[in-house]
Amino acid sequence: MLRPCRMKDYFDLWILLTEDVLETAELRRAVETTFDRRKLAMPSTLPSGLSDAFVQDAAKQR
Repeated sequence: MLRPCRMKDYFDLWILLTEDVLETAELRRAVETTFDRRKLAMPSTLPSGLSDAFVQDAAKQR
């Protein structure tokens, strides 16, 4: 089962990264800092929104 995700978040990140507003190293630091502050372990797998199953989900094609 795919977990819900906010498509707007993926779109926002894509724009920021492709328009050179945000560098990948800066994004990585921000994500790592967020996980550290919340005392959570960094996931070792891709988020469901970046998986092949998500991309092929007909409900997400709208």
